[in-house]
Amino acid sequence: PSPRTEGTGSESSPPSADAAPAPATDGSNLADGGSGSGAADDAATPGDVSDTNNQEQGVHESDIVKADDSGNVYILTGRHFIIADGFPPQNMSEHARIDLGARGLNLFLDKDNQRVIILSRKDDPYYIAEPVPAAPENLVVYPLPRSDYTVALFYDVTNPGNPQLIDQFQLRGYFREGRRINDRLHLVSNHYLRPTGLFEDEQFWTLYNEFQNTLYQSRCSSPDTNIADDPNVITAQNNLIDKITSIVSNLDPSTYVPDALRVDAENDTTQSVPYLACTDIHFPEINKSLGLQIITSVNTDGTNLAASAVVNNSYITYVSQNNLYLADTSRSWWRVMDDGSWPQSQTAIYKFAISGNAPEYVATGRVAVSYTH
Repeated sequence: PSPRTEGTGSESSPPSADAAPAPATDGSNLADGGSGSGAADDAATPGDVSDTNNQEQGVHESDIVKADDSGNVYILTGRHFIIADGFPPQNMSEHARIDLGARGLNLFLDKDNQRVIILSRKDDPYYIAEPVPAAPENLVVYPLPRSDYTVALFYDVTNPGNPQLIDQFQLRGYFREGRRINDRLHLVSNHYLRPTGLFEDEQFWTLYNEFQNTLYQSRCSSPDTNIADDPNVITAQNNLIDKITSIVSNLDPSTYVPDALRVDAENDTTQSVPYLACTDIHFPEINKSLGLQIITSVNTDGTNLAASAVVNNSYITYVSQNNLYLADTSRSWWRVMDDGSWPQSQTAIYKFAISGNAPEYVATGRVAVSYTH
């Protein structure tokens, strides 16, 4: 469903029958259940407003509560976005309440341009309608949600009592975290590549299990031998690679490369927009499973959308004014390294330049230690 403003927040989208009561406009407040505030209180503004703690000067993090210099407070709670007059706090009152139609995750506040950007998630339930048919013991296919989109909503909050939706996107992937630098957002999301037909293929699983078993047998029988030189390991690996290649090469990349959709909230329709091409996905020489980290850059009004991606399973992010870094510990890598050795505890660091229009992959390096935060 499209975002819906309840009460005073929208002229074109009236509240639904089950919507929360419209915010009062006669000075009633949230702090004491409705006692009015005087004219002096209405005109008051705070002397100082703090920002969310930043790791870097000028690099702003997301939160579920933000405040501006006029005393307005922007709040995410469940599936609702609330704008409140927060000063003085004892007379806190609600300007507007918007039903997002999705679960709110984080928000950014661009004070200079009076915009709020909300990242939310549509958690569609999914069911197994019929009994799962009997399958070979080595073929286990788990049901997947119908979608894994993160919803980005861009609001103009020049008038706190009537926020206007500027733009809305559905971005494939699970939002992890992001930063705002001036009027540009840099978002990090995760998407697990699951090409159609690969994990459902019985022979793929047979070859995968043969490869894993051959690795362990080689390691146990000849612990001092370079595994990469074992002809049995080489044969099992090549068989698995050939099978994966034969399946994936016959697929249309659009069926598994993450996409982005622009949402027309008024007509409740979506349209595909340029987002991530195969040439935007980078694969550094580190063996790992098919986790994909997507770096999305977009202006706070929803314009100039661009993305880049790298194959890894990182969960640590650091951002400076000009660069974004992802860190990925070796516990998520393949069990055997390129040179046949077993991995030691280490961390890979992926660098992206973010000072241009599009995030640009720069390089990957390794350090011989495992970072956790």
